[in-house]
Amino acid sequence: MPGHALPDLRWVARTVEGLVRIEERESAH
Repeated sequence: MPGHALPDLRWVARTVEGLVRIEERESAH
């Protein structure tokens, strides 16, 4: 189902972005 792949990619992108932001915060601190 292609409709199910879009939300998955969006969720993964959001999770990765969140992790990157946390890493940047820890590095800057």
